[in-house]
Amino acid sequence: MTFTWPSATILVFVKKTALAALLLAALHLPVGLWAIDTLAIGPGFERAEGQDFGHVFLEKIHELDFEKIRQLSDSAFLPLAETGISFPPSQEVYWVKFHLRNDSPEARDLLLELHNPRINQLQFFMVDEVGIVTQSSLMGDDFPFRQRDNLHRNFLYPIELAAGGRATIFLFADKYSENMLMRMYLLDREYFNETDRTETFLLAVYAGILASISLFAMVLALMARRHLLTYFAIYCLFATLLLVSWMGFGFRYLWPGWPGFNSTCGYLFTIIICLAIMAFARTFLDTRKILPKTDRVLQVLQWLIAAFFPYLIFYRQFAHSVNHVMANLGHLVELAFVLGIVVAAFLAYRKTGNSDHLLFLGGFLFALLATMVYLLEMLGLTDSNFITQYGILFGFLVDMMVLMFLLGKEMRRTFLENHTLARSLSELKVEAANALVAGQQEERHRLSMELHDGVSLRLASIRMRLSKFVEKGNYPVPALKLITLSEDVRKVSTDIRNFTHSLAPIDFEETTLAEALEDVIYDVEAGDSGLEVTFTYDAGEENLKGFAAHAVYQSAKELLANVLKHADATKVTVGLTIENGNFKFSVADDGKGFQKDATIKGIGLRNLGARATLLNGKMDIISAETGSVVSLIFPQKAME
Repeated sequence: MTFTWPSATILVFVKKTALAALLLAALHLPVGLWAIDTLAIGPGFERAEGQDFGHVFLEKIHELDFEKIRQLSDSAFLPLAETGISFPPSQEVYWVKFHLRNDSPEARDLLLELHNPRINQLQFFMVDEVGIVTQSSLMGDDFPFRQRDNLHRNFLYPIELAAGGRATIFLFADKYSENMLMRMYLLDREYFNETDRTETFLLAVYAGILASISLFAMVLALMARRHLLTYFAIYCLFATLLLVSWMGFGFRYLWPGWPGFNSTCGYLFTIIICLAIMAFARTFLDTRKILPKTDRVLQVLQWLIAAFFPYLIFYRQFAHSVNHVMANLGHLVELAFVLGIVVAAFLAYRKTGNSDHLLFLGGFLFALLATMVYLLEMLGLTDSNFITQYGILFGFLVDMMVLMFLLGKEMRRTFLENHTLARSLSELKVEAANALVAGQQEERHRLSMELHDGVSLRLASIRMRLSKFVEKGNYPVPALKLITLSEDVRKVSTDIRNFTHSLAPIDFEETTLAEALEDVIYDVEAGDSGLEVTFTYDAGEENLKGFAAHAVYQSAKELLANVLKHADATKVTVGLTIENGNFKFSVADDGKGFQKDATIKGIGLRNLGARATLLNGKMDIISAETGSVVSLIFPQKAME
């Protein structure tokens, strides 16, 4: 039995089908799953987004087999309007397909732009209406930059369509185990040239501003040699490199001959930025001092972030499953990093009440917010727009400006503190110099009194006794009296020699400090005090000269004189050593000690303290019943 459709029924079915097709075409929807809409290029066409016309097919086999893809039906490709332009990390490669038709009365010169400068491998194909295939070079991060047909920061493919002409465009892209952002545009060439010129100029100006900030920060860090400035300079430098690579200028101008680096540099720069901002935060917030527990947590996070370095260098050698696990772990560490800085800044503000800590947090959060908006687009959670494309540029710039403002305040505060300290030090040196002059005047007065009461009286006594012999005419003079007179003359001669040695300056161009100290010790041991002196010289090859040498030499003489007069000691140790970058001259005895507060007012110790101040050093006194130690400590640079 044969069943036939009534002619009227067939006619109704055909009319309904045609009407549905027209409605779908009017709504720019595909007629069915077997067809891809053709993008019509009219006379006023300037720009179209790939999400409106492109269709994507994901291929698991990483072989660039265009003929195989060409044979696929349109139904194998999914519209980007449904899939979105952001794809998660996978082992698949991407094929994009769309049809073009030129409805203009003249030929059209078009450009297909993939606005994503970091893709491992990429190639364009075009099939015209008679089946002739033209293709671009295979390009991307795995190949030198000069291999691109158009030396542009983004990937470009020229399309020429004759009036009424048709073409099918294919795009192959491979981004190994990373997020893929298929931000694609079809543009009229004149429109592209005009807008790209403006965009490139603005991006170049922005890059120039970042480079200027980085250069200024590096020069400042080298001149000031402060950790805070060093961390800021590192942050600015690598933030600039990250954003320059993100804009496509890095591979174009800085490392065009380093295939493969462009795909990993973003992660490496990000790690260095995180380490620098973490170190900056710990130093600026002074967490080691005011938040020791929080500081230890931040330090652990720094080590965790640094641990990703070796992995990122060789990440393409690992299996996709390993990369997937490491990516998730990296997200967790990044989240902990953000929370760590936010919590540390907030706690530091609560502890100190310093509003600069909140300002630091505000700048950091601004950059973080801009980065998060970009990541939301990467994850497909928001549509592509001006803010998602360029917000990250403004975020980092604002953060740098905030940090520069905070550093300016910090440097101004440090300058004022140093200025006050320098003024105090200058006043202290003037006081020390005055005290040294006063001490020298008192020392001269003491020498004058000793000459008057000692040598002068002895000479007067000798003269009187000789006068008596002459007056009485007692000749010859008894031998015993002559011996006594001779001994008195010898003592006077010794006193005069000692005085002249004390007053005569020593020339340290002709002798070393060690030799001069040995002479002083020899004179002490040669006397009748019975004092045993041990000399230790462990100052390396350094030989102090100038005021520093004279200060040590005079201090040795005065301290040993004090030991002889007051200590009742039997053993003395004299030493000159280098400890922690400082010279340390000390005299230690086993005597009865002294009252430090009372004795420090004496001429000798006052002179010692004044010399220590003029050498930017200090005097240290330790005294007990079993002995005393007096030390002169000053920096090595004092000898310059």
